Amino acid sequence: MRPATEPNYCHVGAGVATDSRGFTYYILQAAYISGAACDSTPPTGGGVPGQPPAGYGIVTPVEKVDLNEDGNYVHEVKTGQSLWSIAVAYGVTIKEILAWNNLPANYVLWPGDKLTIKGPDSRGLLTPTPLGNVFVATPASDGSIVHEVQVYQNLSTIADAYHVSVDQILTLNYLKIDWPLSIGQKLIIRGPDQTPTPTPLPLTPLQKLTPASDGKYYHTVGDGQTLEWIANLYGVPLAELMAWNYLTAASIIYPGNRLFLDVTPPPTLTPTPAPATETPVPTQTLTPNPSPTATRVLSPTPTATPTPGLFSLAGNPINWLWLLAIAAIGVAVYFVVVSQKTKKQQE
Repeated sequence: MRPATEPNYCHVGAGVATDSRGFTYYILQAAYISGAACDSTPPTGGGVPGQPPAGYGIVTPVEKVDLNEDGNYVHEVKTGQSLWSIAVAYGVTIKEILAWNNLPANYVLWPGDKLTIKGPDSRGLLTPTPLGNVFVATPASDGSIVHEVQVYQNLSTIADAYHVSVDQILTLNYLKIDWPLSIGQKLIIRGPDQTPTPTPLPLTPLQKLTPASDGKYYHTVGDGQTLEWIANLYGVPLAELMAWNYLTAASIIYPGNRLFLDVTPPPTLTPTPAPATETPVPTQTLTPNPSPTATRVLSPTPTATPTPGLFSLAGNPINWLWLLAIAAIGVAVYFVVVSQKTKKQQE
């Protein structure tokens, strides 16, 4: 079954090519663009805007170049040359040329492209970086990084290579997202390293006050200043300001008047750098005295408990009996003596 639309082979070229063995080939190339008429533009590619692809229009024979110091060929593509004709001339395959030059399979040659082709006695083949890949620039001595834009690079690939955001690159270079990059353009990826200097905090009117010789705070009235304006300046109630100075709402103040402020200015806050790492102080080890002096512990002196005597009355009932007996004997003796005296008187 024939296709619904037959291809139009309207892009035709012819030429002669000689391979490495000395064989000569007469080349006829015919091509078409699927679904396109013969008056359409042929496919484009490469890196030289405004010029046709290398194989467009005519066919140019391929002349082999001399080997370089590494034993390889560096062939500069001319208009009318194709990967196929170059591969035939150097006795290699198109796949090998693409691999040696890190080119995609659909790459279109442009005049001026330089293709590295491995020679028979190659002493080393440096494969170039694939198109569009980014070589990361080395930071400068001040820490800044500047990238030079190469072919097929864009903001996304550059940002990914340096692990930064696209917005960061746009901000540092004062660019907009829809502005195109140009080959050789230098982009700031990171600015120089800077140690931020602490910025002193602005002082409030209260913090700017200086105590007078009496240690108190005063405000000297300036031109156009009112009591309400002064109260707002220091953030104090108007009624308190008037009370401190024995004023009323009808009082008039004049430039040069000094008003007492019964306030305590807040401390001035100064930004301080991060605290330095503390150096540990060695712990002092106490060495015991080899001949310690014994501490005498005084024992409490026992309190003597009085021992009751023989005739002590406290706590001894027998002593009470002896006392009564002696008293009874004394009374009996008294009466005996008295009775004897009475008898003698009667006689």
